[in-house]
Amino acid sequence: MNSLTEKNLNVACLWLNEPGPTEKLAELCLRFSPQIAVRKNEAVFVEIGKMRLLYSPEEFVKIFQQLLNPWLKRIEVSARLGLGRDLTDALARARHGSQIIDSLTLDALYDFTDPFNNDPVVKPYIQKMITAFQDLGVHKISQFKNIPANQLVSRFGPIALLSRQRLEHSVLLTWPYWKPAEIIREKTELPYFEFYGELEPVLFELKKQLDQIFQRLWIRERRAQKMRLRIFFETNSRQLKPFREFQFEFLLPQAYTKGALAIIRERLSKDFTDHPVTTPLQGIETVVIETTPGVSGQKNFFHRHEEVAEAKYALLAQLTEIHGEGSVYHAELVEDHRPEKSWKKCSNIKNPPPILRFPIRPTHLFSPEPVTLKNSIFCYQGEPFKIIKKSSIERINGAWFEDPSNLQDSYDRDYFTLELEDGRTLFDFRNRKGQYFLQGAFA
Repeated sequence: MNSLTEKNLNVACLWLNEPGPTEKLAELCLRFSPQIAVRKNEAVFVEIGKMRLLYSPEEFVKIFQQLLNPWLKRIEVSARLGLGRDLTDALARARHGSQIIDSLTLDALYDFTDPFNNDPVVKPYIQKMITAFQDLGVHKISQFKNIPANQLVSRFGPIALLSRQRLEHSVLLTWPYWKPAEIIREKTELPYFEFYGELEPVLFELKKQLDQIFQRLWIRERRAQKMRLRIFFETNSRQLKPFREFQFEFLLPQAYTKGALAIIRERLSKDFTDHPVTTPLQGIETVVIETTPGVSGQKNFFHRHEEVAEAKYALLAQLTEIHGEGSVYHAELVEDHRPEKSWKKCSNIKNPPPILRFPIRPTHLFSPEPVTLKNSIFCYQGEPFKIIKKSSIERINGAWFEDPSNLQDSYDRDYFTLELEDGRTLFDFRNRKGQYFLQGAFA
């Protein structure tokens, strides 16, 4: 039976054969109906039951395809369209490419039971139920419908009953609320020939835009996670592109102009140095692409914890912009007495491990280097230094299974500090063999 000749076709489902931008597709579908639902990166649902006076199902499919097919072709994503009585019915037809539900395999039960694929508890139960039915010779939806409902409940519980009710359209499915993402955009048109490629005037205008943007985010209790900046300029034979675009995905969400502007300044400064702008600038546009929850309210008059945290996050994000992602990290304590192994890198900048104590260690710590120490003379790389004071700090020893002859594994060390005549204070140790090693220096 062709689904377009059926009655009560209330829902259209567009199923993407490859993961795609379902949010953008949902915005395009708003011209058909305000009631939209999204299965992230996989499907878009449109309520079409109230459109019968405007379009027949055939006319709707034709208009729908004329609108979306060119866009899908441009982003190189293929899709299938299915019309059904309700949301699960349309999903099963679109996903499996069949208009006859009874002919589908039992895998379609996933679509009827959890159409939005957001319940991890349901999937193992459905898989167990499908396996049991296949062992009994039940492979099609039509065979599943012939099983008495009381037998389903007694053997597989309420999830099996829910699947059966969804197949028979006897229970209503609530549509999750979806609305298009709010776009926060600021654009400034610059006077002709007043700006000619200098960075500082651009940053001055950009600060005004960021002030407006973060005020709007603050009132909505949001923070900026992703941002897009475009700088427009006059095109000619030397400048072929009409604008330059910069994408910023902040390591930590930004809530104030000061932190975000410092990060943007680093990127623009490098770009303007490597690729000078030789034509007049025409405009600047800043768009917030993605936001995260934030907090709005007055400043705390009794402490500055929030301001200190914001400054720290801005500094980490700026360092990441300068040195690259992965080059900035937190230090995490490790239970090891050896200073060179008592820390390890923690790349999770957003959620650093709590540090409850800080061991007494030199400011600069590096791998042990052999040195000579004799008669108040410290010799490093062939250069002698006079020792003013020598102070013992601690002795560490390894367990019985450690090899003291191996420097990398040995715990048998006597640590001390050396104050040199030139004012430097060094961090050294001596192993069991009487050899001396330099391991750090105090600032």
